[in-house]
Amino acid sequence: MINKPFLARVASLPVALFTVFTMQSALAAPADGDSQAEVRTPITVVKNSDLAFGNFLAGTTNSEFRINAVSGVMSKLSGDAVSIGGTISRASFTATGTPGQQANIRRSQNSINIVRVGGTETMRVNDFFLGNAGGLRDQILDAAGQATYFVGGRLRIGPNQVPGNYRGTFSVTIDYP
Repeated sequence: MINKPFLARVASLPVALFTVFTMQSALAAPADGDSQAEVRTPITVVKNSDLAFGNFLAGTTNSEFRINAVSGVMSKLSGDAVSIGGTISRASFTATGTPGQQANIRRSQNSINIVRVGGTETMRVNDFFLGNAGGLRDQILDAAGQATYFVGGRLRIGPNQVPGNYRGTFSVTIDYP
């Protein structure tokens, strides 16, 4: 007698499962979903001009000069070194990509040493400032798919700095979401 109730339960299980599956299919309704994707032009960056501080006569004290990224104007902040002309310019970069795309300029470092060509003497360039003509670092690419960014910074000239041509490299990155 123990086996008969067990067999009765097993026999009723397939009927119950069939009923559940039949009820689910009766409640199903079709629906469509849309799918979309946008392929954008990768942003490319071109350097238009270098950050150039010009020519100086070294003084006897630490001296500092700054090139404003927005205006491109160089100003003396401290010390007794004297600017005597030469090429003075803020750095300029143009990003090109999909019109209307956001593109944000970032610096890789905030301080570099520029080294005298043919020597080991250095001067420091730091406090890089990034922006466009309005001072913005984050921009939307225009109808032509372009945005121009400017970089300024501060040059620190040591007392009795050894004469020569000093060079160095800094990096910027254009991020785009």
